[in-house]
Amino acid sequence: MPDRHPAFVAPHPWSIEQIAFDRIAHERIARGDTWFHVLAAASIVESLVDLYTHNLRDSMEGDAEASQWLRAMGPGGTVTWTRTATLCGDCVARILLAPMPI
Repeated sequence: MPDRHPAFVAPHPWSIEQIAFDRIAHERIARGDTWFHVLAAASIVESLVDLYTHNLRDSMEGDAEASQWLRAMGPGGTVTWTRTATLCGDCVARILLAPMPI
C-alpha cells in the first residue's frame, strides 16, 4: 500500500552552524524558570525523536500502514523529519547551555 502521507522536504537544508547563537537574549532565559523548563523539555523531546519512532514502530508492528510510515520516518528512513527534529533538540540544548553551563 503506498504511503498516503507526503514527505516533507525543507526547501533549504540548514545546519546548527547557521544559527546566530550570539544574538539570543541568554539573560532572559537564565532569569526565567519557565523559559528554562520549556526549553529543556523541548530539547529532550526533540533529541529523542529517533528513539520514540523506533519504539512506536515496534508497538505498531501489526498495523502495516503505520509500520510503513514509521519505517520511512525513523533512523535510516527516507524522510528527514526525525533528523531535523534531532537537530532542533541539539540547537535548543545549545541555547540552554550558554546561560546555564553545567
